[in-house]
Amino acid sequence: MYQTDQKYFRFGVIFILALTVWRVFFHSLNGTDLFVDEAQYWLWGQNLDFGYYSKPPMLAWLIRATTELAGSSAHFWVRLPAPLLHMAIALILMSITRRIYGVRTAAWAGSIYVALPIVTVGSLLISTDTLMLLFFAIAFAMYQRLLEQSSIRYALIMGIAIGLGMMSKYAAIYFVIGAVLAAVFQDNAKLAWRDVLIAIAAALVSMAPNIWWNSTHQLTTLRHTADNANWGDGLHFGAAAEFFVSQFIVMGPIFFSALVWVTLRLARQRGADLRLWFFSVPIVLLIVGQALMSEAYANWAATAYIAGTILVARLLVERRVLLWAGQGINVVFAIALPILLVAPERWYLPNGDQLFGRYIGRESVSLAAAEAAKEADLNTIVARSRSVLADLHYTLRDTEFQLYSIPPQGFAQNYYQQNFPVPTELSGNVIFIDLSATPPCEDAKLISANLQKNGAYAGRTIHFYTAPFNCFSH
Repeated sequence: MYQTDQKYFRFGVIFILALTVWRVFFHSLNGTDLFVDEAQYWLWGQNLDFGYYSKPPMLAWLIRATTELAGSSAHFWVRLPAPLLHMAIALILMSITRRIYGVRTAAWAGSIYVALPIVTVGSLLISTDTLMLLFFAIAFAMYQRLLEQSSIRYALIMGIAIGLGMMSKYAAIYFVIGAVLAAVFQDNAKLAWRDVLIAIAAALVSMAPNIWWNSTHQLTTLRHTADNANWGDGLHFGAAAEFFVSQFIVMGPIFFSALVWVTLRLARQRGADLRLWFFSVPIVLLIVGQALMSEAYANWAATAYIAGTILVARLLVERRVLLWAGQGINVVFAIALPILLVAPERWYLPNGDQLFGRYIGRESVSLAAAEAAKEADLNTIVARSRSVLADLHYTLRDTEFQLYSIPPQGFAQNYYQQNFPVPTELSGNVIFIDLSATPPCEDAKLISANLQKNGAYAGRTIHFYTAPFNCFSH
């Protein structure tokens, strides 16, 4: 029995490491530009702070640390933490599952997680979800240990992990929701009050820098998060259905179906399965509710798949056909996607749109803006679009160009308006780049208009103007 357990353990670890090595290798060949959010996180890392316009600061700090250690801000180094973090999460899931259900289920839980479609995508891009999920998994591991035995040390670690999760992305709060639901509905899911109070104190201390930052910056991040919720516009049944269906892609069709199956089975079960369920399915239902009220992106329920993966492994470990079929689908996707991204411009959808269009063509626009500025003998570039500004700051990072956003009208609408508005004291002309054919003022002169045939701006025209600074007066 011991040798069999060791075999399963080695299988899980080797599979996780092998898929991670595959992803890291293809990172070096990835042909996509940094996406808008990725470029923005990189820029945040160049301006270290305790908070930023739309997110807390942890990912920016991590990117800064990685690029400083590497001595490079190339795409590879900006994105490198992503597959490594997911590898760590998968190994933590193995540890959690081993304590609850044994080595065999643990090996499958880690292997299933690392190959989930949402993890495959999250390993190829750098996002706040990935870092937040690491701390969520650590907190969940400590929670399981605290259910076995009260411990000041584990309570401290759990609280710090929750706090750092919140410092990565506020969706870490779903851990608290899951713990409360489990405690309310299950007697064996209640933590000792001492441990709870220690964890709360540790979480608040860990979150204190971002709490202070928000209090001194008009609650900027909290306001942005509330704006994203955007309730009050009626019910959106189509959006709710679309989000729910998207989860069959996020987790894989067989594994999300298995999670639904688990939900139906738990109506007559108790114990560890039900405790795990409270950390999974309610999160999905909560985001379905958000989509019903407004909209929701497919990744917004990412935290559900920490416990959800364990539940699926538990259900399917004795159902080999479904287990191997589900894993086979996901592994094919996990292997194929990095290969496709070596030449992302080559792949098209049946309707003629580029499959990866939103991830290419951004750098070329920034380089065109730089060329227009050189030809006009100007060193200042101004833009309106957040997506354009994000890539300008990244692609032109090693140049002497000064980059600014148009000033905000009232409350800043993005990080660039907040931190890089056109200064009022400057004079002379600038290059203004915009997606609109409307000049910024009467004195602006159109110097070129380039129709984009491919990439993120396909079908749109990029306009380049020369304009005096007073076009953008506050």
